[in-house]
Amino acid sequence: MAELGVYSENPLQLAEAEYRRCVELYERYEGPGADTVEFMTIVASVMESLYEIMDIERNHQEELQQLAVDIIRDLYQVPEGVAMTAEYIDEPGTAEDFGMSFEPDLGQYTLREEKREYIEEQVKKRILLNGLSHGSSIHMWKTMQYLAAERLNEVNPQLMPLYNKYAANVALSFWVGEPDMVNEGALLQGYNELKFSEPGDNARVELHSAGLSLPLLLHEVNKSVIDYLTAGAIPDDLNEEELRYYYDKADNYALEYWHYLLSPSLWVDLLQLAEVETSGLPEIISQLSNFSPSKLEKFFISLQGDKEDAKYYLDKMKKK
Repeated sequence: MAELGVYSENPLQLAEAEYRRCVELYERYEGPGADTVEFMTIVASVMESLYEIMDIERNHQEELQQLAVDIIRDLYQVPEGVAMTAEYIDEPGTAEDFGMSFEPDLGQYTLREEKREYIEEQVKKRILLNGLSHGSSIHMWKTMQYLAAERLNEVNPQLMPLYNKYAANVALSFWVGEPDMVNEGALLQGYNELKFSEPGDNARVELHSAGLSLPLLLHEVNKSVIDYLTAGAIPDDLNEEELRYYYDKADNYALEYWHYLLSPSLWVDLLQLAEVETSGLPEIISQLSNFSPSKLEKFFISLQGDKEDAKYYLDKMKKK
């Protein structure tokens, strides 16, 4: 990600803002000590609270699956014609278990020479759009369950404190552990995928998400909606091998760690500068996905700098 201006222009600005949010969240629910807690202590706390959550949720899964979908659909005003489903998984797994690539072998692909520069630019654009998907989901899953706090307290009043404890420890874990330690020990606790039917009058898309608990379902359902809104950016002029290269490089699971650290700040800054309700974001996100790679990068760099260009583009989007 270092070659992307938005991430290399001022990474400390992105990182420091998210770190402060994670420390504040941790100390709100766990008390002082965010700067001294050890990584394995956090991991133990994460797993302890997760298994308590799973034990309570086990008898309410069907209701909570639908709740996750309803919360996100209402938040973004997703049309009813877009099918959204969510399901619980029984246990975490590796990236490979869920069909994701971790440091894929990009040398196996042969790209047309005249397309190589274009493909690399499209990869950069997808990484930036992935930043919106990850950044929004990481930022929002920490508190999104408050949108249904009353209903969750009816299910079991122990859930909300456990969600808070879990979110606080997960958020800080990425800052306490070394990258290799976090990546090597990471087990996926959820995933999402977009399923498109054949083109035609009755063409449909299904956003399918899965996770170990409600906060993880909310995280994955949110990602699926952002991925859906940015799907128009996928190039339609690549052959099958080039498209696999495009996905493998841009969606490399090893990049997720850096998205956890840096991308939430992109999302927060976009929210603050856009000055719209969440229901107004789909149109803005869809328009951003139509930007050229260089224009999109310039937009996000401006978002982190003087904001003048970013504000200009956002104002134009809101007038459409």
